[in-house]
Amino acid sequence: MKALPLAAMAGTYLLWKTMSEKKPTLDHFTAKEFGPWWPMMDNRLLKLLDAFRERLGRKVIISPAPGALGRLYGPSTSMHYARH
Repeated sequence: MKALPLAAMAGTYLLWKTMSEKKPTLDHFTAKEFGPWWPMMDNRLLKLLDAFRERLGRKVIISPAPGALGRLYGPSTSMHYARH
């Protein structure tokens, strides 16, 4: 069996760590807005997005476009997925 490259092990650890952290309470977003990606969202990013919405003073909508990165629930032909 081949060993995982160090980058893959680090990525797996960071994903596990992010998913196991308690999510912050946000004032301007709900978990539902991020769909199934909510558990994988970085807490710092969530807080920054919440602060951005506060500072902007109006609603920020997470892309509802079919096939948008982070919105897809099935196979994709998007180059975003191929590169990452």
